[in-house]
Amino acid sequence: MKVFHNALQMPRPRLTAANRNSIVKNRDPAGLAGRRLFAEQTQAQKQKAIARFWYGDGYLYFQEWVKQNYRTHSGLPLRWDEPFFAGFISAMANPWLLRVTVVKGAQMGFTEILIALVAFCLVELRSSTIYCVEEKLKLMDIVGPRAQPTIDSIEAAQMLRMMALKMRGRKDTDTKQRNIDVGGVPVYFAFAGKAGKSGQGRQVSSSLSSVPVEAYAIADEVESFPPGALNILLERTSASTLPTCPLRCGSTPGAEGGVVDVEVKTSRYFFDWFVTCPHCGSGQFLSPKGNLFRPVSVEGKSEMQYFDATGNPLDWFYRDGSTLASKIETSYLGCSKCYEELSRSTIEGGAYRCQHSGEMLADFTDRVQKTRKPIVEGVALRLPRLASNLFKLQERLARLAQARNISDRADCLQQGFGEVSSFGAGRIDKSLLLECIGRPLPEGCGKPDLIVVGADQGLGHQITVVTYWYWGEGKTEREKWERARVEVKWFGFAYRMEGVESVAREWQADFVGIDMNPEAYSAGQLAKKFRPDRETESCKPIEAVRSSSVERSPDYFDKAGIAFLFYQTALKGEEVRNSTRKVQGEEYPAFALDRTFGMDSVLELVHSGRLHLPKDWVYDPRDKESFLYQMLTPERTAKAQWVEGNEPDHAFHALNFASVTAMCWFDLPRPTSFVFAGVGNKQSSAYY
Repeated sequence: MKVFHNALQMPRPRLTAANRNSIVKNRDPAGLAGRRLFAEQTQAQKQKAIARFWYGDGYLYFQEWVKQNYRTHSGLPLRWDEPFFAGFISAMANPWLLRVTVVKGAQMGFTEILIALVAFCLVELRSSTIYCVEEKLKLMDIVGPRAQPTIDSIEAAQMLRMMALKMRGRKDTDTKQRNIDVGGVPVYFAFAGKAGKSGQGRQVSSSLSSVPVEAYAIADEVESFPPGALNILLERTSASTLPTCPLRCGSTPGAEGGVVDVEVKTSRYFFDWFVTCPHCGSGQFLSPKGNLFRPVSVEGKSEMQYFDATGNPLDWFYRDGSTLASKIETSYLGCSKCYEELSRSTIEGGAYRCQHSGEMLADFTDRVQKTRKPIVEGVALRLPRLASNLFKLQERLARLAQARNISDRADCLQQGFGEVSSFGAGRIDKSLLLECIGRPLPEGCGKPDLIVVGADQGLGHQITVVTYWYWGEGKTEREKWERARVEVKWFGFAYRMEGVESVAREWQADFVGIDMNPEAYSAGQLAKKFRPDRETESCKPIEAVRSSSVERSPDYFDKAGIAFLFYQTALKGEEVRNSTRKVQGEEYPAFALDRTFGMDSVLELVHSGRLHLPKDWVYDPRDKESFLYQMLTPERTAKAQWVEGNEPDHAFHALNFASVTAMCWFDLPRPTSFVFAGVGNKQSSAYY
């Protein structure tokens, strides 16, 4: 008897005609004729839907289908109680508007309508589409939790899937990563950002640049898209055989100059919510700037201002202005002309109107549908946050008033009000920085509460700044830091770590905050030298620290003269984080510092007028080694990110380290055995 030691050596069974027919029958129960019949039925349904959608009812077809068939991921029908929803649908579902951009606040139903368009294309139009988001993780959040349950809840989609299974003998593709099929018709999910090494040299990821699109091209949160991504998305529709292949995109706005802001400003048509005041009869476009925040004349500014340089609203409509709390509690939406209150019925009675031509959106969409002529020019539309039934005025104002810095205030305005922010992006305002030169300290500022040295490592030398800190008023130490005034006493270059030590000794500094890179080992050794359990001649006399007006915990007085090492990185939802770093076999307790938070604290100092510079300093754009020049080089994007590599920017980073050192001393837990302070940039930090 022959023994087979390898399964590959075993002879295969003979494939007879009967066996072959049986296999084909099991895999393809309807046979080739059935699959052809299914394809013909799909094509007939597609042509019928095209005729009705493009040459018949248009957006009314989509609206009727959504009301009758569409279900959200929770299995419930779509909400239709928002006053602006009908107009919004008429623009989104009009197939003759080739490019529509939507400006919105958070939780306005925009993403749900995009998913509804996808479902409509799959079930009714029987045409492939693409849904693009900004990053891969967001893609997974959309596909699994939202898109798949939505398709599963639509009865017509499930019937198509069962029919396809019966006729083709295999299930539709349904993955949590990228693709969902309904009856063999796919929706492609893609992200616009680059993906790892495969993205080198490419403008966008291959998931976006390698898929065909027949019907709608959809882009969500385009504010975070890389430049040119929308144009590449449009190119994916160039082979479509349909009458048009529209693009629908939108996002919560960023700062001025962002993707959404540019799309709106360059659009041929911009539709906004228009209301008429019942008191004075004036018509106006509903906006936070004018109907909530009141314009104020600011000295030195030619135009009326709604916010100061740090994003705080200057004034708003209220009935009782005795305290900040009462101003928030009695706030209301008012007419931008007569300042009388606009009732809820007045706001709900508004309609979309073009800011450029004055044409109403209802007339515009009906005209376009009747003429059947594609509108090539861009169309923009704002979802009016103030008109939403879910808008809570007092809650939004309270969040804005309680925001700690420019980034938080910009987020409140963009997410909570759907408004483009005019602050927080770009570079530090040069005029505001120059106003810091020679600015006197307020009366009552005697001895500094803290002396902090900040240093950023350069090539062979450390760019160093000496700062005096005078705490502001506040119930907590964090509030005192946020309102502190900072006086820059000296700026210059220190040779190696010994030079930083010399500067700290000369100015009798309480703390030093220094970048841990690139000389991580020497920085760590300096931190060891300034451990709090060792008395050194360079430590500031404790009596000077005790004279501070700020109340400190008892163990504070044992820790004067400590060095903080910083490494900057990107932390999500955190400002600082406990960490450790190992350098040449030695491990240092450290804190990672969110790069945006640290640099934003410097931006806040300048724009809030709390930075004081020597009166003899002069700005010279040719002097690249000056403090003023290096403070103006870092740039903040519309996505609230600081651009890396803007050289030289050492002065900005040195002041950043000094600022966060002052905050960390009061705000962070301390190591118990020996003290290092770390804050920072893709590596680590430590106290010294």
